[in-house]
Amino acid sequence: MSYSLGIDVGATFVAAAVARTTTVEMFALGDHAGVAPAVVWRGDGRGVATGVATRSQVTDRASRGVINRLGDPAPVLLGGEAYEATDLVSVLLRDVVHQVTKTQGKPPEQVVLSHPASWGPFRCALFGQAARKAGLARPIMVTEPEAVAARYARFRPWTDGDIVVVYDFGGATFNATVLSRHSGKVRILGEPERIDGLGGDVLDQAILAHVNRTTHGALDRLDKHCPQTTAALDSLLQACVQAKEALSSNAETTLPVVLPGKRFDVRLTRSDFDDLVRTSIEHTLSAVARALRSAQVQPDGLSAVLLAGGSSNIPLVAEMVSAEFSCPLIVDSQPEHVVAVGSATLAGQLAGHESPLHGGRHYRARSDDEQQSTAHTTTERAAAAAKTASATEQHGTQALISAISAQHTTGMIPRQRTTDLPAPQGASVRHVEVAAARAPARRGIANADVRAAQAAPESAATPPPPTQPAPPANCPPPAQQGEQSQGSRPGLLGFIDRARRPRVLAGTGVAAALAGSVLFALFAGPTNTPSPRSVAPVKPSPSAVANNGLEGAAPTVATTIRVGNSPSFVAASPDGKHVYIANGNDQSLTVVDTATNQVSATIPIAAGPPQFLTFAPDGRTLYVTVSNEQGTIHAIDVLDTASNAVIATIPQPGMPLRVAVSPDGQRLFVANHEVPSVSVIDAATNTVIGQVAVAPNPHWVTFSPDGTRAYTANHESNVVSVIDTATLHVLTTIPVGTSPHSIATNPHLPLVANVNYNAGSVSEIDTTTGKVSATIPVGEKPQDIAWAADGQLAYVVNNGSNTISVIDTTTNRVTKTIPTGTGPTSITVQPSGHQAYVSNLNNGTVTVLKLTTAG
Repeated sequence: MSYSLGIDVGATFVAAAVARTTTVEMFALGDHAGVAPAVVWRGDGRGVATGVATRSQVTDRASRGVINRLGDPAPVLLGGEAYEATDLVSVLLRDVVHQVTKTQGKPPEQVVLSHPASWGPFRCALFGQAARKAGLARPIMVTEPEAVAARYARFRPWTDGDIVVVYDFGGATFNATVLSRHSGKVRILGEPERIDGLGGDVLDQAILAHVNRTTHGALDRLDKHCPQTTAALDSLLQACVQAKEALSSNAETTLPVVLPGKRFDVRLTRSDFDDLVRTSIEHTLSAVARALRSAQVQPDGLSAVLLAGGSSNIPLVAEMVSAEFSCPLIVDSQPEHVVAVGSATLAGQLAGHESPLHGGRHYRARSDDEQQSTAHTTTERAAAAAKTASATEQHGTQALISAISAQHTTGMIPRQRTTDLPAPQGASVRHVEVAAARAPARRGIANADVRAAQAAPESAATPPPPTQPAPPANCPPPAQQGEQSQGSRPGLLGFIDRARRPRVLAGTGVAAALAGSVLFALFAGPTNTPSPRSVAPVKPSPSAVANNGLEGAAPTVATTIRVGNSPSFVAASPDGKHVYIANGNDQSLTVVDTATNQVSATIPIAAGPPQFLTFAPDGRTLYVTVSNEQGTIHAIDVLDTASNAVIATIPQPGMPLRVAVSPDGQRLFVANHEVPSVSVIDAATNTVIGQVAVAPNPHWVTFSPDGTRAYTANHESNVVSVIDTATLHVLTTIPVGTSPHSIATNPHLPLVANVNYNAGSVSEIDTTTGKVSATIPVGEKPQDIAWAADGQLAYVVNNGSNTISVIDTTTNRVTKTIPTGTGPTSITVQPSGHQAYVSNLNNGTVTVLKLTTAG
């Protein structure tokens, strides 16, 4: 019998589902809940294999989450060899297709691949290349939320005007997307929200940290280099995962903690677990709120919230989401499967089991013949992709077709941007009655035990809970990928409104990090994947950095660079190729090439001693604050980075400290230390257009990611001011520690953190509540703070201790302290997240930190 295939490649797992004329079912990959770990590893030879790996292979030769590396120019290092991410993704796809084809006896008639809704045409093109390398000549690619909608459409009819939000909480990422149905088609509204690094792994780490606290730091005291310690932590991590799953249906559980020479039993209640993960779930709700604002949709305008991803199994997720929205919540009994099942459903439609595909944000990968006319440079592909997307947005499908015909450069052919989503016929669902309600943190909702659902009577029209459930009668149109998929079969759907909330089995974390030691996903047992494939390594560039995909890599000192006599501040260019260092005593800037970590230029600053540096978002302009101790000089030099020449000078009313540039590059906010105020400058004209009075004395400014708020650290007032950037009014002030100095916005989470110079601490501010959520002790006289590229770690410069404190945001604890030169004053992190640079004022050097670990 012919069949079609849907494949969901996530950051932690790979899943597949098979669609036939009358059934859609999960295909069992590997031994872990029917899915395979998204791990590629280099064997003893030169081949690359997927899935099951031994500990030595994981630690030395493996990479997880390579799907997230598509589009990254740096290769992935496996056992010292460099590989293109496209090649490694193709190995994952090839092995899935091989297993399915071997079991089914012939290749699938149609394949649908899902991917994040946040991907643009360029990354989709690279995914298409990976598919072709895997032997898939013409696969269809769809977005994760559309695949979720396709799965759920069988059980909940869609009508014109319906608007839903897809809440996809996977193993390593969170995604929120708003969908609407209009004229029989489904489309994405606004910009999807994605938080990398926030998923089941983070929740597992939270339990691990709880175990460490409960045992009074027993894990911190372990010898991290001892093999017995590594094995014990692996076992403990798996116990944490099992505890998380058990608490979805039990009120409490016990974790056996077996360490070298000692054993503990740690009791964990569901209430304890809820307290550990509540903040993470709050972050997901903030992302949903941002997605709704982008879509210009009010919460009361939603028809439903669709839950997906393994972490959505956690009862508190349903409680907190329900407390935010009055519409029904809809969840599958195995939400980790819905993306793969939805993709397979759409593949079945495309193969002719249902009406042909008419819409959706879908892409057909080009054949080899079509690829011969494709441009060969990344720049050309990216430009063509952007032109194609722009033509679609402005002029519709006909312009899109014209653009593709003219360019032939994107590596894929987009179809229409909307998706046909017919209403289901004959579908029935099980309604789960609620057990006793618990007191919630937000607006109250009730829980139900899954056992009650299993015992509840079903109508004759409701199909039994099958291993292979009946497929949708009228399936929705093609959709796209989710982050997480597990298990062997899709379960029945339950409608969950504010009075109905089933408790279902929880999630899927696979890796955790603790106190600087790296814990790796370990999947034992035989594998039925083919023998390792020979993938040609690429020659690594000087800046090639490994990405193991394994969290918790501890930063280390890579080298020290001698620069000017008084390096007081360092800033990385947006492309990551250079760092600029301000040398106040020399009245100059030093430029370092980050590929070689060598000084490449020295730029004189005639106006006076340079103090602070800030790049425009496009990297073409560098703003240099200039001031002297006598207070006779206070200005901002505007530097053209192409020529390294000063092209303008902007006078300031007082000593300018750190400048912040709005995300759109149109305005500068400047902290004037002595006035005290914040100057607002028009970047196009280099003129001051306004002043915002703040508390004394502002040292630093940072913007929220959307540019609607600016935050100033006011050194003498011990507060942070929150400014509305549209009205230029101070909305509120937030008390923090003593002498707040620098302040930084987390790139992915709703957090702002500032260092408190005289308190020796960091204040972490939750921007959703406007309150300090944590105060974290660090070294002496902390002077600067920067976030890791993924937002999971913060790096604090301790001027009085000559160290860097590394803070884990999941535990709000310092996990590592790194020595620097004497008198460290500032830190900058490359946008790629590979390296960081620390200015050492007293010994004329810059310390280079390696932030990732080679595999």
